[in-house]
Amino acid sequence: MIMRQESRVDEVGQPHPDTPPVPGAIAIDRDTLAIETIEQFRGDRDFIFGLARGFAVLLSLSTTRRHMTISQVARRTGLSRPAVRRCLHTLTQIGFAGADGAGGYYLRPRVLSFSHTYLSASPVALQAQPFLDTLSNQTLQACALAVLDGQDIAYLARSMSSPIIAPQLNVGRRQPAYCTSIGHVLLADLSKSQLDRHVAGMRFYPFTTHTINSKAALRAALDRVRAQDFAYVAEQTGPNLCSLAAPVRDQSGACVAGINVIVHGAILSSEEMTNRYLPALREAARRLSLVLPCDAC
Repeated sequence: MIMRQESRVDEVGQPHPDTPPVPGAIAIDRDTLAIETIEQFRGDRDFIFGLARGFAVLLSLSTTRRHMTISQVARRTGLSRPAVRRCLHTLTQIGFAGADGAGGYYLRPRVLSFSHTYLSASPVALQAQPFLDTLSNQTLQACALAVLDGQDIAYLARSMSSPIIAPQLNVGRRQPAYCTSIGHVLLADLSKSQLDRHVAGMRFYPFTTHTINSKAALRAALDRVRAQDFAYVAEQTGPNLCSLAAPVRDQSGACVAGINVIVHGAILSSEEMTNRYLPALREAARRLSLVLPCDAC
C-alpha cells in the first residue's frame, strides 16, 4: 500500500520553496533571463538588446511574489535600475504590467496571450488532458506532460483529477531536464550531437544528496533509459518523491513529449514503480501518440 503523507514538493514535483538545498549549493533561478545570458550575444549585430532586457524584466515578475519593486527586479535580472525602470514603464504602458502606486509592479492578464497562443497551436498540449486524467484515475497518482525546452523541461498539462495534489494546472512550470524523469526520456531520444550540445552547457544544482551531479552520471542514466524505453528517478528534485516517465511520439516516430506518474510521500523502487504503473503509463503514451500528427509540438 502506498503511503500518502504530506511532502515538501509542489504540484508537479518542483522543490518546495521552504525545502533546504544541499549545503553549499548555489541556487539557480530557472524562470529568469539573466544579464549574463543577454550579454553573450554582444557580438551579434542583429540582436536587439532592448527587447531582450524587456523580456528579462517581464520574466522577473513571474514569481510567487505578487508585487515587485524596481530594486527587486534589478537584483533578480542583474540589470541596472534605470534600465529596469524604463522597461517597467514600457510594459505598463502597453498593458503587460501594472503599477500599484506604491512602487510595486505586477503582471497583467495580457501576458496570458503568450501561453494561450502556444497551447492553442500545440497538438500535444491540446490532446493530452483526457489521457492524463485517465492515467491519474487508473494509478491514483499525479500525472504530467512536458516537452524539452533548451536544458529544461516545460510542463504543458497535468492531471486534474489527482486526489493527492491541488487542482491548479501549472502550465509553463520549468524544471531542469538532467534530474527529472521526463527530462531523461526526452534527452535520451536526442542524437549524439544534439545531446552533446545540451550537456556541454549544463550546470548541475544539487536539490538533494541524490541529485545527478555530473555529465558522466547523466549519460549513464540516459543509457539506461534508451535500453528500457522509460525513465525512473527518485528524490532527484526533492525528498519523498519518485516518478516514472515514458516517451510520447508523433506519427513520424519522433519523441515530442514525455508523460509521467509522480508518487509523493513514499519512495518506491524502480521495480515497484514499473510493476505498478508502467503498463498504464505506456498505454496512455501510446494512445496519445496515435492522435498526434507529425511535428506535434
